[in-house]
Amino acid sequence: MAERQTEKVPLLGMKNVDRQKMKQADLTSKVDDGMQISKALERKWIGKTEHITVDMREQIHSPPQTTTSTHTHSPPTATDTAAKGTTSAHTHSPPTASDDPGSALASNVNCRVYRAWECFMLIWAFICSYGTPFMFGVYNDSDISIPVLLIMFDGASTLIGLIDLFVEIWMWVKGFTAKGINGWIWCLLDIFGCIPWFIIFKTRVWGGLAIPRVLRIRKIFKWLQKKKHDADAERFAYRALELILVFFFWLHLEGCVFHYLATIPPPPLSKCDSCATWLTSLELRDGIDYSDITNVAKWKRYFMSLYFALITMSTVGYGAIHPVNFIEMVFMGHLLLPTLLSLAI
Repeated sequence: MAERQTEKVPLLGMKNVDRQKMKQADLTSKVDDGMQISKALERKWIGKTEHITVDMREQIHSPPQTTTSTHTHSPPTATDTAAKGTTSAHTHSPPTASDDPGSALASNVNCRVYRAWECFMLIWAFICSYGTPFMFGVYNDSDISIPVLLIMFDGASTLIGLIDLFVEIWMWVKGFTAKGINGWIWCLLDIFGCIPWFIIFKTRVWGGLAIPRVLRIRKIFKWLQKKKHDADAERFAYRALELILVFFFWLHLEGCVFHYLATIPPPPLSKCDSCATWLTSLELRDGIDYSDITNVAKWKRYFMSLYFALITMSTVGYGAIHPVNFIEMVFMGHLLLPTLLSLAI
């Protein structure tokens, strides 16, 4: 019995070995079949591509074939002319702006010329927005003679405003910028802002046209907003610059308005005791009689107006300068209200 068991064990081992060899043979045969199939497909694909390339070469190098027709030529019908019109419309397209080499500079909005003009317009908007309240506050009297330099500056400012207006309209016509309702409103305000200032300030009727000139400072704030959203820009620096610009512009504007309220020609004080202003009601100091504003220099009145505006904005109110008539009190109330709201927030 032991001998029979020993004989069965090698037989079983031989059978397992044979099975493994058969499996390996099957796998190798399948791999060989797959390789043959892939080679056949590759040959077939190469043959097709060669046939296609040969056909394309023949079509390219072959001369155009002219067919002779034995039948008579019939006159063209309406359908033929319409078909020819459609084919010609598709084949002959009108020249675009990209085909014209002369329009390359116009299509490049970010060119150096446009950037230089934009920087120049920012400087001009700063000067114009700060200079207009100063003209409005200091040279508001029709008896004051206008300096020649201010007239020259105003003429240059008017010319620059017209050029900038033409550039904006040209950019809109070319499709580089899109103007909505707000854009056209600002464009209309720029048109009114191009009126010479000696016409605005020397005639009391047109004094309200100074507002569009002051609103040109929006160009600077728009540029700052664009820079703040730029990834490569220093956002903190631009925010600080915007805060400083807003503070000094608001201070300058209020000071000019205070100066304007102080220099409005009032009636004689003997007829109206309440017609005094904050400047004419000041006491005699340094040998200067403030009841007559012509005794005080323009630059000194301007800095006194800035001081009045600063102590009002800071809600300090030392009492040395205070409003004395109804108009000044109304303006002071409208000035203190946003200041108190900003402090509360």
